[in-house]
Amino acid sequence: MVVICGLIVCGVSGGAALLSGDTMSAEETKAADRISKQVNARLDKEDVFDGIDLNAQIDLILDHATKKSLKGYPIDDSFLLWVYANYGKSVIVDLAQEFTSGEKITAAVWEEMTGASIHALWSLYCEDTGLYMSSQENVYIKDTNSSNEVVFDFAGDISFTEDAESEVYSATKDYLDANDGDITTCFSKKLLNEMQSADIMMVNAESCFSTRGTAVSGKAYHFRSNPKSANYFLQMGVDIVNLANNHVYDYGKRGFIDTLNTMEKMNLPYVGAGRNLNDASEPVYFVANGKKYAICSATQIERTAKYTKEATSRSPGVLKCLNPTLFVEYIKKAKKNADYVIVYVHWGTEHTSAYGADQQSLAMQFVEAGADVIIGGHTHCLQGIQYIDDVPVIYSLGDFWFSNETKMTGIAQVVFDADGLSEFNFIACEQKNCVTKMVKGEKKAKVISHMNAISTGVTIESDGSVNQN
Repeated sequence: MVVICGLIVCGVSGGAALLSGDTMSAEETKAADRISKQVNARLDKEDVFDGIDLNAQIDLILDHATKKSLKGYPIDDSFLLWVYANYGKSVIVDLAQEFTSGEKITAAVWEEMTGASIHALWSLYCEDTGLYMSSQENVYIKDTNSSNEVVFDFAGDISFTEDAESEVYSATKDYLDANDGDITTCFSKKLLNEMQSADIMMVNAESCFSTRGTAVSGKAYHFRSNPKSANYFLQMGVDIVNLANNHVYDYGKRGFIDTLNTMEKMNLPYVGAGRNLNDASEPVYFVANGKKYAICSATQIERTAKYTKEATSRSPGVLKCLNPTLFVEYIKKAKKNADYVIVYVHWGTEHTSAYGADQQSLAMQFVEAGADVIIGGHTHCLQGIQYIDDVPVIYSLGDFWFSNETKMTGIAQVVFDADGLSEFNFIACEQKNCVTKMVKGEKKAKVISHMNAISTGVTIESDGSVNQN
């Protein structure tokens, strides 16, 4: 006899039957029914349980598991029945043996037994059953192209700005409009395929998305995109956008809130901005191939002026890290709730290819807090790559599709496998005449040579792979 969410399940003719239960919410009843069906299917597949009392095995796990081995998740019999239904009886038996072995068991045991971390298992359980969904609001379950790795592609500034003070910064949208709104005319076929085929693609949305608001007084440039243009992100294969930048608030609170609404209506995750500090500081999580990844974002810009409002407990804005104390704490929190943390930060000095001591100082603090990868932007030009305690840092990806200027740019590709970060690659590109392309031959060699010249302690090979010296 086994209990699921207060309902009693009993093996009957190799299956499981729902007998009775306590008063439960509709959510719990639905979850119990789903788990019961999964258990039925597993029992039918395995036919018999070889005389092993499933309920007793579950009790052993619950009685001996420590809070540390559960990472603080409220694991109960329902969760373990879900594990049984999805991973089989041997996993439950082996878990019970591990937890009663008398040895110190860590949370790693879940991955050893199932191939998925406890962070990933919990999110998958919640998604599958509908339980604890309030804790999963910023969690996205992602399918991947390969069961052996997860590929992240990161790019820099994207602009759909209309009517900017300089036609240079309206040029990309003007070009797109002149080509009947066909986004495939703005990127080479090979590059667009790379963006669309990445498991998770992220860019910086360097404008607000609104038709309303008043331009913030005192700024030299104001960037505003029509909310309809945000649909192009989806066509490009973008899975998440960074909003922690110095142009998302260019048209005040109204334009800023419209931007949040635009992304939410499209179901496009964003990070680094929100209706209050709690929202702005919340990471976005992706669960893929048995691991949970957190993406955290903040902006160091502006350093002196305060055109872009900083989120507070009562007011909307972006998450700032000029004083990194709060952001460091948010990275630490994300690390407790995920297997890996990726930091995407808006920082540095514009049009300067040399990264500054301030960026290095921040990067060191982010690494100490738990960052596994750091991706930078803002400078409108490429900045170099450095490893800090084996953590790759690319200080700026510059502009990706932002103006009619000719600029070197690229994609930072981060690959994780079962053992962790397995590859860090730089995909060389060029922005020219409002079209961004992957480059080859002499142009590619020139971009890679430039990146090697401005990087520290690394070698970027001709194929774009980045290796520590």
